[in-house]
Amino acid sequence: MAGTPSPMGFAKVHAAAEMSGLRIVMDESCTGIRYSRNNVPEDLETVDEMIRAIADRYFEIDCACFSPNTERFDNIREIVADYGVEGVLHLVLQYCHGFNVEAGKLSGVLTEMGIPSLKVVSDYSQEDMEQIRLRMEAFKGIVENTREATR
Repeated sequence: MAGTPSPMGFAKVHAAAEMSGLRIVMDESCTGIRYSRNNVPEDLETVDEMIRAIADRYFEIDCACFSPNTERFDNIREIVADYGVEGVLHLVLQYCHGFNVEAGKLSGVLTEMGIPSLKVVSDYSQEDMEQIRLRMEAFKGIVENTREATR
């Protein structure tokens, strides 16, 4: 799972994926691994060292609102390799335009790696839940076909 935040009340894409037989093995979204990666060292002694470490950590955040954002794609490549990712769901919450703008670049990076992806743009409502679930089922077939083709 990659993309925008998944705040409370916006778990429908995760639910649709699981109902369709997909398994989410890593969450690269704003509310995923981004928060626990590149932690600030706790053994620093001076206030200046601590402030510098905090500032450096914030410069390493690879949010779509930063440009250029090559670090995000490097991190996604690493996640795909480390976790054996076979397909990526790219979630775009309608108000988060940065991730929507980056969707094309992300798709290109994943295509180069031979990894299928599916962009899902949605909002907090439940009206499109069945449409999303149906798209997930089709995506599962694409992932399975890609897996078989690479064996």
